[in-house]
Amino acid sequence: TDRRWRLAQLFRRAGDACGEPEWVEVPAGEFWMGCNPRLDKTCKDYEKPGHKVTLDAFYIDKYEVTNAQYAAYDREHRYGSNAGNHPARVTRPQAQLYLDWLSKQLGKTARLPNKKEAEALHKKARAAGPKENTLNYWAGYDITVDE
Repeated sequence: TDRRWRLAQLFRRAGDACGEPEWVEVPAGEFWMGCNPRLDKTCKDYEKPGHKVTLDAFYIDKYEVTNAQYAAYDREHRYGSNAGNHPARVTRPQAQLYLDWLSKQLGKTARLPNKKEAEALHKKARAAGPKENTLNYWAGYDITVDE
């Protein structure tokens, strides 16, 4: 569409390290939110009681917003050389202003994940981490002690 083309042009002008957001779908599902003191003795009061949460599917940017992406919105945003592809360090109000701008560019709402969505994402990341964040995963094969 015309909006997506304009957004692509804005991000291209922002620099080589800047690309459009890469959206991924988080499927609908259920998970346990909170803490069960019978299973975890370190539960905090605000985590109790544990309860089942059902989430609708939603989309989220696969990566953090980069300095270059944020600079496409805020021309005054400064960052070090070779840091265009690093995550932008902004305040929550600045993040909200960026999302308001991005929503206008996309023609649909862009927002931060809510608490339930964020907790579900953290649980998925913790479950996937041991399988994906290993030397074998990044090498593409099982590394032996001889290698």
